[in-house]
Amino acid sequence: MYNPQLTVDRIKEVRELRGISLAELNEYCGLNRNTIAVSANSKTGLSAKILSNVSEILGCSADYLLGKTDNFNVLSSNSNGSDNTEKNSFGSRLKELRLRKQITQEQLATYLGVSKSAVGMWEGEKREPDLETVLKVADYFEVSVEYLLGRENQTVNNSGLIMNGNNSNFNDNNVSIGNSANGQIIDQFIELFNKLSIEDKIATMNFVLEKSRNSE
Repeated sequence: MYNPQLTVDRIKEVRELRGISLAELNEYCGLNRNTIAVSANSKTGLSAKILSNVSEILGCSADYLLGKTDNFNVLSSNSNGSDNTEKNSFGSRLKELRLRKQITQEQLATYLGVSKSAVGMWEGEKREPDLETVLKVADYFEVSVEYLLGRENQTVNNSGLIMNGNNSNFNDNNVSIGNSANGQIIDQFIELFNKLSIEDKIATMNFVLEKSRNSE
């Protein structure tokens, strides 16, 4: 659940760590003098766009400011050198994730407790959701807020596995190995592995092989 006061407290923590005053932060973001402070007592808090700007200026993760993680570092930035704003916008990322999950706007709207038209407005970049909704969307699709806001190119699911944001053709095959504790761990690993894209499966296998060689 979104906690505006927590977000303001964490903004203050990182801001002071960076040596940036509240007035300077508001100015850098093009906000009124009291916008950030007042948002602590607001029902909706900051907008997603303002949060993205604040986290970028402070050089920290939007997920950290929202209390979604205790690591304030950004997982991975858009390092391809291009500023494809349309592709990396919240609306385009939302639509991409929805289509990938093969659900309709109406189904997503029902889960979020909003109207179908609201989802359409978000995907069409005609309106922004509040941060409570952004958190719900991130949890539903098992991605970071950073990814939703277009500030990183990889998604991280609840298992902690990193997945390429552009390749997610999931394979839902189920494999079962034994009933022992080790077998259950292997079952869980295989279940997660089967959900990765081909590229991510290859990367995972290369990582395991490299670790195996280093341990010999």
